[in-house]
Order: sequence, then structure tokens, then C-alpha cells
Amino acid sequence: IPTSAVCDGVSDCPHGEDEIECENRRLCQKMFRCSEKLCVHPLQLCDGRKHCQVSGDDEKFCDMQTCPKSCKCFGYASYCINLSYTDLPGTLKSLSTSTLSLVLKSVKDVREFPFEMFALYLHLVQLDLSNSDLINFAKDFFKHQGNLTILDMSHNDIQYFYPQSLRGLGSLKYLNLKNNKISGIKSRTFIYTLKLKYLIIGHNNIEQIRPNAFHYMFFLETLDLSFNCIKFLHTDTFRHLLSLRYLDLRGVSFNKIEQNSLSPVSNINTLLGPPEFFCIFHSANSSYSPGGSKPFLCTFVIQYHFLEVALMLISPVTILLNLISILLKELLNQSKSRLLLFMHIFHIMKGLHMLLIAALSLHSRNYEPGFG
Repeated sequence: IPTSAVCDGVSDCPHGEDEIECENRRLCQKMFRCSEKLCVHPLQLCDGRKHCQVSGDDEKFCDMQTCPKSCKCFGYASYCINLSYTDLPGTLKSLSTSTLSLVLKSVKDVREFPFEMFALYLHLVQLDLSNSDLINFAKDFFKHQGNLTILDMSHNDIQYFYPQSLRGLGSLKYLNLKNNKISGIKSRTFIYTLKLKYLIIGHNNIEQIRPNAFHYMFFLETLDLSFNCIKFLHTDTFRHLLSLRYLDLRGVSFNKIEQNSLSPVSNINTLLGPPEFFCIFHSANSSYSPGGSKPFLCTFVIQYHFLEVALMLISPVTILLNLISILLKELLNQSKSRLLLFMHIFHIMKGLHMLLIAALSLHSRNYEPGFG
């Protein structure tokens, strides 16, 4: 079936597969979004057929688009990859100001894009600036992109950004900052992007999240903070995330989590993280049942870690005592029984096996898939 028929409220597949999980698809990731909220693939833009069934947005202004030699264009979607920093001005000058989707991936020798680089592109809906060496972007850099709904700045070297850096992005729904070098999230960082539904900040160097970093983000549904260095979770961290459904905290080892820090996110469906986190979450939200199974028991977490510690302590002692026993028999010249020697070796191997199990358990704790 055509892309425009997916999530249009009408079941076109035999079992209605085209109308499943439509809440996530309404964002039209990597696609053009019609004004009536239908999704159209870039290849179907300006192809002479109306895929936006009501508005016909996908066929408007198609005779105005130009495409630079270094890019590939599909209607009003432009894909430019492996450009050099010096090529940017000429490339952007050749693009139509009516461009809706722009991909500028893997730009070479760039540290900061020129201020107001996209000032003329008022109709941008999707912008991809990923896989470059971008370190910083200036305040008010996106002030002209009021229609932008998807912004991908993943796989760069961004170290920090201010709330003013996102000013102007009032329509933004999806922000991807994965695989950067961000060290912290300041107070009210996303105050100008309150309509965000998907925020991806995994695989950074985040150590601190200010208590009011996510304030007033009432529409946020997905938050990925995985594989960061966050040590402390404040009571007010998630206080305003009333619509949150998906929270990813895998690879995060907290030193301290305040007791009521997870109380506001009681409507969450999917929670990924270490076992201790589920214990705290269940304590704060007694109605939560991970994976639809019986409630997660905190006593299990305690017993689990007690067993790990016991294995780590008992295994080396077992190995050491057997080695001492063999050494004493040698020193005292006692008649050695081959069977007894094999028993000592067997105990040493068993101790090493137990030690290996405990070490692997500790090593893999941060990679627990979680529940949901």
C-alpha cells in the first residue's frame, strides 16, 4: 500500500496492520508530513500524483525546486553528504528557499555552522546535521525555523548548548543529540521546545541534570538518557513529564536517587535500566507491573546483590585455602594421594568458576535490557 495510506484511519491491510502504533508514526520521521497529518515518502514528493489526499501539499510549488550538483533532490527533500565546509555557502545558495527536508550529513572540517545559515529556509520541516564534527551552535541559530518538527544532530562533538540555542523551535517534536560530548543539562534547557515528544540524549558524557532541566515539558513521551555518567537523580527531575511513556536509563550507575524522583512518571509503559532502578520505581508507583508480570520485588534485588558479594568473597577464599593446603603438604613432605591432589585442583577450578560468574554478573549489570 502507499505510504499515504498508513495511519490514515482506514484499514487497508487484511488484519489492519497499517493502523497499528500510529501514535509514533504521526511524527512522520524521515518523511514529509501533510497538513492533514498523513506521511509521504520523499520519493513521492512532486511525482505528479497527489499523496496528501486533502491538501495536496506534496505537489505544491514543484516547479520552483533547484538542486545543487553535490546533492540529490526528491521534490522538496534535499540530501547532501560529505560536503566540505567551504562548499556550504554555494550549496545552500543553490537550494530553493521552499525546501522542506534538508540533510547535511558528514560535513568536513566544520566546528560551528555560520550564524543564520538557514535564515532563508523558513519552510524547513526536517533538518539533519548529523555525523559531522560540530562542537557548538550559536544562540538563536534556529530562530527562523518555526516550522521545524524533526532535528537530528547526533554523532557530532557538541559539548554544551544553552536554552537560547534552541530558541525559535516552537514546533519541534523530535530532537536527537545522541553520541555527542554533552556534559550536563542546564536549568530550563528546553524551555523553547515545549512541544517535544521525542528527546534522545543517550551516549553522551552527562554527569549532572539540573532539577528543573525538563520543566514544563508536558508533551514529552520518549526520553533516552542511556549510557551517560549521571550520578544523582533529584526529586524534581521528572516532575513535569506527565506524558512520559518510554524512559531509557541503561548503562547509568546512580550514586544517589532521591525517594520521590520517579513518582511523577507513573504512566510510563517502558522502563529500561539497572535492577535497582526498577525497585525504586516500583516503590514510588505501586501500580506499575514491568512487562505485564507480577510486581518487581525489592527483596529480589537485595538478594541478588548479596549473592554477588558472597560469590566474590567466597570464591577467592576457597582458591586460597586449597593452594595453602597443597603447599603445606609439599613442605611437610607428607605422602601425597593423587586422588586428594585432584580434589584440591577440582575445588580451585570450582572457585574460579564461581568467581567468573560473579564478575560477569557485575560487568553485565549496566546492559540489562529491562522490562516493558
